[in-house]
Amino acid sequence: MRFFLFVNIFTHQHPALLEFLRWQTVLFGNIPNKFVHLQNYCDLKIRKMKNRRKFLKNSLMAAGVVALSGPLLAVNPVYTSGKTNHFPGIIYTNKDQGRWEGKAASHVPRVTVDGSKVRLHTVHPMSEKHYIVRHTLVDKSGKVLGSKTFFPTDVQPISNFELPAGFHGKLYATSFCNKHDFWVKEFTV
Repeated sequence: MRFFLFVNIFTHQHPALLEFLRWQTVLFGNIPNKFVHLQNYCDLKIRKMKNRRKFLKNSLMAAGVVALSGPLLAVNPVYTSGKTNHFPGIIYTNKDQGRWEGKAASHVPRVTVDGSKVRLHTVHPMSEKHYIVRHTLVDKSGKVLGSKTFFPTDVQPISNFELPAGFHGKLYATSFCNKHDFWVKEFTV
């Protein structure tokens, strides 16, 4: 029994041992029954292992497809209601606070525009357990125009950005809280 346990463990970790046992069969032909049984047993184990790998691989691929396509294929009243938040429960705004109802005042960034300078300020406490992690300024095409990362030791989450010369258009100011997720404010310059 110990011999089979030893071989079972090592043939999975060392396929060369399994090949060695197979060559023993080819070279010496008549080997004891326990080796023939071992070879059949190992072949069965390898087939089962390949089937498990295939099953896991296919399961992970299917889960990924479902996770990525679910929000895209879902019929969502947000798309037809005129709201700009197409990702409820992931992105929060003044109008769509979701599960964080009442938190917008301290999480949506306040935007001040002075010429080509944009200032983002989130009126939020900064402590080690609860703080604003990051501000980002993004244009309507998704290009990040600037970002700033904050630390719990920062006094206030304030960031300043310079717009490209002559820029006009829609922008998105984002603020990420380590407890209350991702908040966006849309504005036009």
